[in-house]
Amino acid sequence: MRQAQAALDAVIGIAHDTLLVVVGVRVWHGYILQKAERKGEVIFMPHYQQHVFFCTNQKPDGRTCCAAGGGANWCAYAKTRARALDLPAQGVRISGAGCLGRCEEGPNVVIYPQGVWYRCQSEADVELILQQHVIAGETVSQLLLDKA
Repeated sequence: MRQAQAALDAVIGIAHDTLLVVVGVRVWHGYILQKAERKGEVIFMPHYQQHVFFCTNQKPDGRTCCAAGGGANWCAYAKTRARALDLPAQGVRISGAGCLGRCEEGPNVVIYPQGVWYRCQSEADVELILQQHVIAGETVSQLLLDKA
């Protein structure tokens, strides 16, 4: 995941006012990759308007992990609530994810393309994330994780 974020961070540096001609399209980790004609640059375009990843990773030997904190439960609840709120029709995807690498701070949620990280420990937290961040476009400050 860190490699994907590094690639995304590198791509963000491409000037927005540069005219590029798209010559090829592929999908990579939920993002549409477009190869531009000039300098072989690659542009990321979200396949979804927002993609919400809930870490559901289970570590062996009782080590700290998001699964132990209910990550899979919060993901399942978020999927149910997203359908009830008709979010898939609005370009929102909820997905379970393997380890996001921030186990001690979890259960973790990351929302792309914004790259905002949250700690989610209850159904109430899921509701805040869906209602306040996904629908209203506002950061849920009380659930934010520190920048990695």
